[in-house]
Parts: sequence; structure tokens; C-alpha cells
Amino acid sequence: MSHVKALFILLVYSTIFIVGTPGLDFLSPDPYPAERQAQFRQRYGRVLTAVGLGLVDLNRTVRRPLAKKIGDFQTVFRIRQSWHLYRDGPHAIRRLEIRVDGHSVYRTNHDRHNWLEPQLKSRRLRPMVEMTTKKFKSANWRGLSRYVVAQARIEWPDAKRVELVALSGPRPGTTLKTTHRITAEAPDWVPEKTQ
Repeated sequence: MSHVKALFILLVYSTIFIVGTPGLDFLSPDPYPAERQAQFRQRYGRVLTAVGLGLVDLNRTVRRPLAKKIGDFQTVFRIRQSWHLYRDGPHAIRRLEIRVDGHSVYRTNHDRHNWLEPQLKSRRLRPMVEMTTKKFKSANWRGLSRYVVAQARIEWPDAKRVELVALSGPRPGTTLKTTHRITAEAPDWVPEKTQ
């Protein structure tokens, strides 16, 4: 009986190792090209490169196919793990910038341009700000822009134009580009969205 128990434990741990290894899931499924291997050899030496490339090959030829075959049981028991959540942080940095007559008065997570920051970071408005910044076809952009325009008209009664500009770019966020904008101009102050 102890042999059966030992075999069962070995089977369970082997399955966990094959299916549940988040680090190995991110290794390249293709062999590394010769120039990349040369870079590894130069940087890490021949021995470490041989060990690393051997592990990559073992992962590609043995572990991945086995994980694909035996991993379906996870769906049945609803235990499938997704290791992709925040692995390397967000792919794109997104910011909302509010401009009144061309002057920036608010920008997400900015020290000086922080007009309306407490309101826009509140738990009720923050999801609308995030979705308006993220998606061109967000559901609540009109309500958010009407609120921002109303507050801007109180703060700057002589203003002629209010813009909500969605910015996006790769990490670390130093080079952001405009993805879309919402503009409202005097005298009617009707918000319009453009890409």
C-alpha cells in the first residue's frame, strides 16, 4: 500500500510541476537563433548558456506538450491558473490630461497639474476616468466631460475651450501620444469626441 501512496504522491507533484510552473510558461516556445545564443555565451559564459538552453529545449520539447495534454483537468475542477496578471506591469501607461484654453490643469498622477484630483480619484469617478482614458467608445465619457466642463466654467468663467485628452505610451510613460480627445467649446459647451 505504501508503494501506491508513494506513486500517487509522485504523480501529483509531477503534474503540479508540469502544469503549474509560471516561470517556464514565459520561455520562448521556439529555439533561440544562433546570434541570440552567441549573446548569451558572451554574457553568461559557455556553461551557464548550455544549461539555460538545455532547460529551454526541455521545456519546449517535453514540458509544454505534456502540460497541453494533461492540463485540461484544471478546467473541470475550475482550478486553472492564469499567471499573466501584472507579470511585467501594464503594457501601456495611460494618462488623462485636462486642458483649459490650451493650458494643462490636470494630468493623472502629476504633482503640479492636479486640479480636481480628489474628485477624479474618488471611488465613484475613478472608473469613469479610467475607461474614458482607455477606450474611445467608453460608456460614460459624456457624463464625465459634462462634469469636468461645468467645474472648469466655475473655476475659469472666461474660458473658451476645455479638452480631455487621453494619452498612452509604453512604460515608463515618458513618451505619451494622444489616442483620442473630448473637446467642448463656448458658447454651447457640447462635448465632442475625436480620434
